[in-house]
Amino acid sequence: HAPDDPALIAVITGGIPGTGMPGSWMLSSTDARNIAAYVRDLGRLPPETMPGDPAAGAVVYTTKGDCASCHILNGAGNGIGPELSDVGLRRNAEYLRRSVTSPEVEQPRVMDRFRGTLNAFLTVRIVSEYGNYEGMRINEDEFTVQMRDLAGTIHSFEKAQLLSYEKAFGHSFMPGYSAVLTEQEIDDVVSYLMSLRGTEGASAR
Repeated sequence: HAPDDPALIAVITGGIPGTGMPGSWMLSSTDARNIAAYVRDLGRLPPETMPGDPAAGAVVYTTKGDCASCHILNGAGNGIGPELSDVGLRRNAEYLRRSVTSPEVEQPRVMDRFRGTLNAFLTVRIVSEYGNYEGMRINEDEFTVQMRDLAGTIHSFEKAQLLSYEKAFGHSFMPGYSAVLTEQEIDDVVSYLMSLRGTEGASAR
């Protein structure tokens, strides 16, 4: 909801429509900026030593992994997997290594105020009268389900009209790269991901 500081301040003061997040309109502009700075600080990771070479990792990312087929990075790529533009701010080296080598283990979770903790990138397989579909669930309620297929196309279905609907918990479309990459290449990719820090990283470079 807040890719930058002005958007975060807008969320704090105006809330998020359609959710339980209320606006704090009574805050002064100074208080809103201070709260935004505090929230940003909560999400920052302590500095870590990179295990490899991020420049070499960028080459591996673009040449050996076909990562852009699932991930968006600085506006480029497909959106079926997690956005990576600022992943270095959100994930530490240990988490990133597990994500590269055993992606089925490190599946992001989100909190829904009505349904509790959910898989953020849950694989679903759907059979309807129009064909077979496989991809990531975007949203679901009692009556409908929306998904994004592997080509990035979004589909919406009424559950009552489906021939079958399967949720593949613990499944990941991303392969584990421990058998594809050398240990040095994994170190380099992890370092590259650690270097991705969104607008902060861009300004630093």
